[in-house]
Amino acid sequence: MDSYDSACALDKTGRVWCWGDGKAGQLGNGAYEDEAQPVLAKINDVQSIAGGVHWNDAYGQGESYSRFCAVKSDRALWCWGFNYGDLGELSESADAVLQHRDSIGLGEGLDNFMKKYQGDIFRAIPVPVRSAKDVVAVGLGAKHTCLQDLQDDVYCWGWNGMGQLGASFSETGPVVSVPRKVDFVEMKMRELQVPNALGLKPDSD
Repeated sequence: MDSYDSACALDKTGRVWCWGDGKAGQLGNGAYEDEAQPVLAKINDVQSIAGGVHWNDAYGQGESYSRFCAVKSDRALWCWGFNYGDLGELSESADAVLQHRDSIGLGEGLDNFMKKYQGDIFRAIPVPVRSAKDVVAVGLGAKHTCLQDLQDDVYCWGWNGMGQLGASFSETGPVVSVPRKVDFVEMKMRELQVPNALGLKPDSD
């Protein structure tokens, strides 16, 4: 499964292998380096993975930031890579930067910006989305993430500039860092689909 500038594969033992652009930590191996050969992400016992990418041309370089999420066998959700609040953990410094990211980045230069916020906005080691429970499916948009749980409820978080979290911008503000339940009217979920997302689970053999 790819996420524009990087790719990850799930093997039959529940391990995740990633390669490609690693500057945003999206390879999950603890480093911020590109890798032409697959490297092992620091996560195991995985049942399914999904990837998403945020394309940003504010720096005139057509830069993209990828991230991945994995559902483990205990139905916990772990994510890594670019953190626009959609990894489920957003520090105060990251929150402040993300509100004005384009102008700050232009002043610092892209490389300096990315290095400065390694481990904060850019996570090279998978982190748990602590409030996500009983996850059966996950989908990643450009700057938001949604999950479906065992009760067929859907929760979304991340950027909500266009109401993509299932709530109005005026109700939530620009960024929601904790999964928020999407209210449906007499609707039963069958499948979760989030644009700009790909998912992969192991072969049943």
